[in-house]
Amino acid sequence: MRAAEPLLQAEGVTVGRPGRPEVLRSVDVTVPAGSFTAVVGPNGCGKSTLLLTLARILRPTAGRVLVQGRDLAQFRPRDLARTLALLPQQPEAPDGILVRDLVLRGRQPHRGALTPVRAADRAAVEDALRTTGTLDLADGQLARLSGGQRQRVWIAMALAQQTPAVLLDEPTSFLDVAHQVDVLDTCSALVRGGRTVVAVLHDLSLAARYADHVVVLRDGAVVAAGFPDDVVTERLVAEVFDLPARVLVDPETGRPLVVPRDRRPPALAPPPVPTVEDQPCPHP
Repeated sequence: MRAAEPLLQAEGVTVGRPGRPEVLRSVDVTVPAGSFTAVVGPNGCGKSTLLLTLARILRPTAGRVLVQGRDLAQFRPRDLARTLALLPQQPEAPDGILVRDLVLRGRQPHRGALTPVRAADRAAVEDALRTTGTLDLADGQLARLSGGQRQRVWIAMALAQQTPAVLLDEPTSFLDVAHQVDVLDTCSALVRGGRTVVAVLHDLSLAARYADHVVVLRDGAVVAAGFPDDVVTERLVAEVFDLPARVLVDPETGRPLVVPRDRRPPALAPPPVPTVEDQPCPHP
């Protein structure tokens, strides 16, 4: 089978930030079209920096980023906004804004500042709300929603841009596990619908469950990339995250499931779970 064509590529990218001249060092990354790519790694390794560089929020000091084979630096802002949608870690919205009005903001790359809302805009908003399961929230205030609902609404705004690729920076942070699953289910639905999703994630097991392409960073460099079964191994978890762990087979999906080993001293560890052999024999 022929490999999927890359939608995004970073070639020899070096990126700095104030006080850190090389947050990323000579990074090569390929994001296949139509994939769910998860970017993982320890805190401070450059995950968000990579995502912001792919979206041209940050400019590399060396190397280049290609979008569908074209140098990212050549895109006009409006053309880029019609190609890549970015949801940052902590998006901001005006007080009291309604959900439908927020999602409509995703249509800005397709409208002039004074252009009236067209039928195509309304249809794109409805479709984005329906895809993210937030259509019944459209007439409510964003501020009154739960964390998981708000995150899905923000994703709907990104979808309303109708771009081939959606970049999400830590979309599951600060959410409980049920809302994390809701958001990642939504990401999977986007990929099934033909979008390319790139998301910075922290939970290795959820990344392995949902993504079909994983990029692992450490200290500003890519240490592994590929299908989760090939990338998420006990050796990688130990070397990249300094965490002794067992990598089992997820009984739900067959993907890797990371189980940290118990490092507590015996005095603090819970007693072992008794087995059938440990039970006392009943009296006749």
